[in-house]
Amino acid sequence: MKQLFLSFLFITVFSFASKAADSLEVYVGKYTFQAGTVVSEIDVVLENGQLKANSVQGNSTLVKTDVEDFFTIPEFSGTAVFKRDENKKIIGVRIDVMGMVLEGKKEEKEEPKK
Repeated sequence: MKQLFLSFLFITVFSFASKAADSLEVYVGKYTFQAGTVVSEIDVVLENGQLKANSVQGNSTLVKTDVEDFFTIPEFSGTAVFKRDENKKIIGVRIDVMGMVLEGKKEEKEEPKK
């Protein structure tokens, strides 16, 4: 009985962790910002179940909050809010860090040519 309970617990935890990582996958991609801003682009990647924003200015962790599409950026005391279109597809991000607000557009992935 104890083994059955532990197996169930393990499967439940693994399933929850897997779903959380899958849900973060929608944010992954390259986001470009207006010319002349401090950061011209960032790459949002999923590493070990956490979202990271990588740019020439440095790397930071994006920590999910209870609010949909809203993340904190602890390294810079900032926030990131992802934007969706009418089909609920991620199309951009608004980053507010140290008084600077950056509006970025998500680049579309190129489909492989056949």
